[in-house]
Amino acid sequence: MKKLITLFLLLSAFIANAQESFFRGNNNYVGPVILVPNLSATSAASSITLTSASSGGSITDNGGAPITASGICWSSTSSTPTVSDSKTTDGPLSVGTFSSSLAGLTAGVTYNVRAYATNSKGTGYGPVMTFTTLANPPFQAPAIVQSGLILNLDAANPLSYPGTESTWTNLVTGNAVPSFSISGGSYVNNDGGVIRFPSTGGFAQSSTGFASLTKFTVEIWVKSAGTKGDYDPTVPGNTNYAPCLFSEKVSGGTVNMVLAYNARAWSGAANNSYRYTAAMGGWSTFEPTTNYGSDLNNWVQIVATYNGSVLTLYRNGVSLGSRTANINLRATSLGYYIAHRWDMSDGVYGDYSTVNMYNRDLSLSEINTNYNAVKSRFGL
Repeated sequence: MKKLITLFLLLSAFIANAQESFFRGNNNYVGPVILVPNLSATSAASSITLTSASSGGSITDNGGAPITASGICWSSTSSTPTVSDSKTTDGPLSVGTFSSSLAGLTAGVTYNVRAYATNSKGTGYGPVMTFTTLANPPFQAPAIVQSGLILNLDAANPLSYPGTESTWTNLVTGNAVPSFSISGGSYVNNDGGVIRFPSTGGFAQSSTGFASLTKFTVEIWVKSAGTKGDYDPTVPGNTNYAPCLFSEKVSGGTVNMVLAYNARAWSGAANNSYRYTAAMGGWSTFEPTTNYGSDLNNWVQIVATYNGSVLTLYRNGVSLGSRTANINLRATSLGYYIAHRWDMSDGVYGDYSTVNMYNRDLSLSEINTNYNAVKSRFGL
């Protein structure tokens, strides 16, 4: 009996194998059907910011083959984005719902998004959803002190600098600074917007200055990257080195106002002492001996004031000290430089955000008002 059963089973297997071979040979054999994955949903975008958002999807069927990739694809130009457009690849490799984070988006732009999943057959997509990233808020001018303000240049304010011009508009007058030019510098959309002068050289200048001043305040917000000059300061004897953040142009051997960094010209300081210097006339200077090399590649507010007799220097709203100068300011002005010395190419290169000038000396409290009004732009 056992032999009969064994014989029957062997015969059945032989017949089944023969049938399959027959059907294959006659092209009538139908194997498993594989389809692209099926997705029933694309999640509405959430957690939308200026440059990012979250979405997701639901994979209901893998199509009969393993899923090899899934995520979200998006486009601002195509109504039916595909995996050839921007996409994430952080979705699951199985049936189920998932979420995904979209990054690198542009503020104020409308995007079409849809979930996708890929297997050996191809890519299936969920329905298209649409969302718009948050728009950049209108620029809010910082609430700096206005009394006595005669020059207000702000690279972050599109009313002052639109990002493409070689001129800079004085926000006090609403007009471009007369006879102004930017040489070698370029606009960079960092920290709200800055003018960047490279290590190879660059500066801004105006041939029109401010005449008949008896007092002044000069304020600079700068992220210094280094200093350069006509003479190599590492060579012994080359002490005529005065890289400037701001300088009035020289006339009759005198300069009304200078803000310098890492200078050796007045004090004979060692190379790379990174002191700040306020200077005027021909010459009366104030140069604290503290080394501020740590200010390189960091945003700093530097201010010099003169009240008709005393020259004072400030850093980030803190007084660095003062000295009696008793210099009568020259009544005429030939203009000024930004990131350039009064008579040579010595300059402080890096990012410049704002340049302000007042026809009076600001108080410590007012300097702090200006510091607090702008510092958040730089994460301070």
